[in-house]
Amino acid sequence: MKLKSSLINLAILSTFIACGGDNSSSSNEITKNLEESNLPRTGQQISYYNNDDGNLKIGQKRSFIKIENSGYVIDNLTKLMWQDTKETEDIKNRKTWQEAIDYCKSLTLGEFNTWRVPTIKELTYLSYAGTDYKNNFKEFSYIGNSGYWSSTSTAYLVDGTNYAYQSGLFSLGNSFVLPLDYKLNVKCTRTQSNITTTTLIRNTDKEVVIDKNTNLMWQDNEIVQNKKMQWKKALNYCTNLNFAGYTNWRLPNYFELFSIGDRNIYNPAINNTFIYVAISDAYWSSTSFEESASYQIGFKTGSIAWSSDNKHDGYVRCVRENEKGK
Repeated sequence: MKLKSSLINLAILSTFIACGGDNSSSSNEITKNLEESNLPRTGQQISYYNNDDGNLKIGQKRSFIKIENSGYVIDNLTKLMWQDTKETEDIKNRKTWQEAIDYCKSLTLGEFNTWRVPTIKELTYLSYAGTDYKNNFKEFSYIGNSGYWSSTSTAYLVDGTNYAYQSGLFSLGNSFVLPLDYKLNVKCTRTQSNITTTTLIRNTDKEVVIDKNTNLMWQDNEIVQNKKMQWKKALNYCTNLNFAGYTNWRLPNYFELFSIGDRNIYNPAINNTFIYVAISDAYWSSTSFEESASYQIGFKTGSIAWSSDNKHDGYVRCVRENEKGK
């Protein structure tokens, strides 16, 4: 029986490597464009307002392969292998940032010994919106409810204290910086992700920025750093926006908004192709945790948070699908 199980696991792994994982498609043209860019869906299932993330469900569907008795799970979308052992959820095995780095470097699982701490983008794209993580991560046997360290340190300093990003991976999916001596869980990964890079080009005449990797066009004029509004008004504003010769704008989901951050810099922590950015408050995404609470990105540090009150004012940066080859 063990031999048969091993042969089945080997066949699954071989198919994953040869075929590159799941290539599911959608009849929705907006989603089709994004599926080709490899950005995942956030996992929001419920729609709370027209053209929110639960309504559009933009991005690729995600799926995982669990290799029995291997101690790891494979993400079909990102091509990453993720550690899945008891240490990843155990409170007693929480580590400082440097301890996490050293632990992953010395880890051996199955035949692999090239493990590392994931970047904050890799952790974020593994997370799901909301709290139904047990169903979303059913291939994982071990999921902790605390923050997880990323390898991404930051230029953000307070009184000489160094910080790194953590993700509430299985708990809301928010991320923010913490001092390196905090003790958190770590979930090691290996191989290189194919969705964490950005190639940004600015069209100065149209005041837009185009990401060649995600095939997204971003609004980048003075309004994005001056205009604040409530969440529902932000959704309506983007839906009705006529800008740069286009009318098919929308409010980005929180993975899309997260993708334009540059967490190697601080204040603002956004790719410097963008000229206009506000740091006094966060930007709305179309993704919600619950009816009155939506995710936001603050570009002072590039962190993900969620607002407990969608009636307060936040900044808005609209997005649209760019035509291929432009």
